[in-house]
Amino acid sequence: EVVTVPKGLPWAKRPLAWAIARQSARGLKESTEGLLDAVSVSESAQLQIVRDQGVALEAALSERGVHAQSFVAMRYWSPYIADAVEEIKAAGITHLLILPLYPQFSLVTSGSSLRVLEDFLDNDPDFSAIKNTVIPSWYMQPAYVGAIAHGIVAALERATGVDPGVQQPKTQDAEKREVQVEEPEPDARPRRGGPLGWFARRRTAARRAQPAQVKLPTRMPKVQPVPAPPTVLFSCASLPEKYVTELGDPYIEQNELTVELVMARVQELTGRAFPHVIGYQGQIAEPSVPNRIQWVGPTVEEEVRRLGAEGVSELVVVPLSFLFEQRGTLYLQDKVYRKLAAESGIKSYERVPTLGADAQLTDALVAAVESALPSLLETRNPLENAVDMGIPMHLTIVNDLLQIQQKGGPVQLVPQEQPWGIKDPVQAELINGRVAMAALVIMVSQGLIVDQFFPNLVRELLEGAMAVLAAVGRESGAAAS
Repeated sequence: EVVTVPKGLPWAKRPLAWAIARQSARGLKESTEGLLDAVSVSESAQLQIVRDQGVALEAALSERGVHAQSFVAMRYWSPYIADAVEEIKAAGITHLLILPLYPQFSLVTSGSSLRVLEDFLDNDPDFSAIKNTVIPSWYMQPAYVGAIAHGIVAALERATGVDPGVQQPKTQDAEKREVQVEEPEPDARPRRGGPLGWFARRRTAARRAQPAQVKLPTRMPKVQPVPAPPTVLFSCASLPEKYVTELGDPYIEQNELTVELVMARVQELTGRAFPHVIGYQGQIAEPSVPNRIQWVGPTVEEEVRRLGAEGVSELVVVPLSFLFEQRGTLYLQDKVYRKLAAESGIKSYERVPTLGADAQLTDALVAAVESALPSLLETRNPLENAVDMGIPMHLTIVNDLLQIQQKGGPVQLVPQEQPWGIKDPVQAELINGRVAMAALVIMVSQGLIVDQFFPNLVRELLEGAMAVLAAVGRESGAAAS
């Protein structure tokens, strides 16, 4: 369950999470047969696959002249982000490139981990001294798109039994009907002499000169409908709708763009266009339950039932949001959705394996790292360069520059004074404004009190002050002339 805890009750998070977990655990073992096996297999292998991918990334970068060291940090399991931070500091790293293993960016995945890193940057002086840059997403890398496309093509071949890139064999009903041509039989009779023989030979020659007669078959073959091509179902991890509608999370849009790129690549490889849809899995709250957080849909279950009702007989499932095998692939996709597809009338169900330690995934990570190296080695902040170049930007971006933390402290667009001994210019301006308002209130209140007891005194003082200023102005003008 996902419950939003009020800001004033942070202490309630752990007890509430414990209560929800205890309630959800009732009957879990009986209703999720095979889940524990899937979890044990995925959790035991996933960390090693991630480490292997890091070693492969180091080797590929070294071949390109980039000497790098990889560190693994996980959000909810060891090695935790805090452990990785300590390893990075102990290794004496001076430049850090942060590469989330989520091709598409979301506030609940990459954003959650990056917020933890941001806390270390703000509170750990040794870690904040490291020059860093982040790759928010890398779903448009051609190697990543190509790796998924090749996996889909292989699954299509398993689903149909025929290479999708090869022209399909002709069925019996699609073959051209054989045409039987009846040729006139040669005249084997002995030649007759005299006038009658001459007329007989003329009649035979005329008959042979006629075009051949076409004899159509008496029984026409029965025409059968051409089977529909397999449908490709992309399964993505869901998230609460409010992240998209209220916070502008780009996750859904990036998923849709990824699907467009992948299916275009599949068409290039096979020469055919295949129907495809997107479904979301992992919704925790049921949509029918009132006052619950709404999740992004449609669900994978809804799409499988709909496709089965429409007569789809071959389905290929692509785990788009999963780079490594886990419970969402080994249990939900391989067991739950496969069973649902069979119950819905889908005869063939194929699931594309995750990329894992695939060499094409390594190529995609290398390309993403190489594209980010210039910004990592840049001596100035990219936003500072944008300001110097006069690039138009939103007002909030300019104001955020005042709070960017670097080695030298907060970035200052212009030399700033430090009134009241406060270094933060925003806080100093706030105090200045409040002091000025307080002084104005005091002056007005004093003026009202004085005017009550000494009528016209304030007006006379102001007129006298204006006269003095006028006289000083005339003397300054005469001295200048």
